[in-house]
Amino acid sequence: MLFEVVEHLKDEHLAGMLTEVARVLRPGGTLVVTTPNDEDLALATRFCPDCGAVYHEWQHIRTWSVSSLDRTVQPYGFQLQRYRTLDFTAKGSLRGRLRQLARLLEGRPAPHMVAVFGRK
Repeated sequence: MLFEVVEHLKDEHLAGMLTEVARVLRPGGTLVVTTPNDEDLALATRFCPDCGAVYHEWQHIRTWSVSSLDRTVQPYGFQLQRYRTLDFTAKGSLRGRLRQLARLLEGRPAPHMVAVFGRK
């Protein structure tokens, strides 16, 4: 299970991690990945007035869609079985539900994704 990890990894670390996951997960095993869904990285970009650094608020360095994640893990022997987009922040509160409703009415995608892959 990779919960909110892949959006933080540079190419070389992502490749190494997927190689290791493929090595230790038996054929027929399941890989579950959660990540922000089609995140607009610019919305969480911050500027440090002291040093001038520009950075993502949560140190995300890449954005993922279901198709980009699928294309990335396929060469490591994984096949997409199912996925779902959802809002982890809603938590059943009235405020969270209103945010979900506004997002749906505006046609914006759900902010999170859960993808389930099978190991070939």
